[in-house]
Amino acid sequence: MKPKLYPPFSLLILTSLLSGACASTASTQVVENTPTISPLAATSTSTNTPQPATPTQTEVAATATGAHDMATPAPVSEAEPFKAWLSENIASRNFDELRKLMGSEFYFGLLRSDSGMETQDNAIRLLRDFFGDNHVEFVLPQETASLLKEDPLARLGPEVKNPDYLLAKNVGTAGKDGAILYIAQKPDGSYYWYGLLVARGGFESNQ
Repeated sequence: MKPKLYPPFSLLILTSLLSGACASTASTQVVENTPTISPLAATSTSTNTPQPATPTQTEVAATATGAHDMATPAPVSEAEPFKAWLSENIASRNFDELRKLMGSEFYFGLLRSDSGMETQDNAIRLLRDFFGDNHVEFVLPQETASLLKEDPLARLGPEVKNPDYLLAKNVGTAGKDGAILYIAQKPDGSYYWYGLLVARGGFESNQ
């Protein structure tokens, strides 16, 4: 029987070393081929992430106070727009709005007779009876000269600033009276309804 041959011990060692070297090389290549992310790149990615916008103090205040609501209209500072607004509220019998258009006192009188100042409450009560349910007709400016024998502003004292007026017909309890509606200016330049002068029986009968 022939004896079994074994490789020399040195050959076994060499084979073992070669096998380990190959495994180490393969492991190194796998590690080198794995992409890495640098700390700087990670920081840049985090920084570029969109953040919700912080509302400004103005936006916060607008939301809290309801700044989108409509603003309150300023007082009318021209005579003609104020006269149009006054006549519209008289025609619609809007006495709540008419009260707002008055001054603290209201001038009330009769043409060619006595006149005086009334409180707002008394004035509203008188006006409710005076206008009644009649269809009030307002006179055009070019017609006033033919209806009035005298300057209606001459009755007003110097304390009434920049007065103006408009005429109304078909007023009174019987719907046969006329009226002079006076307006004037406050110190701030806005107009208010100063008062009313009644022409009993209409302007024609007072000529």
